[in-house]
Amino acid sequence: MFTFHLLPQQFKVVNAGADSAATAHQQQVDAVFSGPGPIRRFWWAEHISRAVVPSSRNQWREAEEELDRASRFTPEEPTSLHNLGWLFEQTQRAEQALGVYRRALELTPDFVPAQERLQLLLNKNADHAPQPKRRNQP
Repeated sequence: MFTFHLLPQQFKVVNAGADSAATAHQQQVDAVFSGPGPIRRFWWAEHISRAVVPSSRNQWREAEEELDRASRFTPEEPTSLHNLGWLFEQTQRAEQALGVYRRALELTPDFVPAQERLQLLLNKNADHAPQPKRRNQP
């Protein structure tokens, strides 16, 4: 018998047999995504915290997966997008970083961390842009 408890007394699925484990897990995930806001925010925070250690060890793929999961739990939350943008910067993906910072600011225009990172990245890109050649004056 397989028992999977996602949250105590909230979303509980009990299945007999290992063949139904994947189905039970998907039901749990679906229940959380359609669940009330506080439950989604709990899992959002869980995935944000799970990204910290891999980020500190430069395990970018694992950190990115966790941040992506966090942004799916609460798509209206700019913090996970900001963190994902930072990760994109660390992995030399400036265009993707610009995109998620802009998305974070679409959600919350006064979100200062995304404003600051976006401005820094735009300034950095402007510094590295090729300069137009000047014509010699007669």
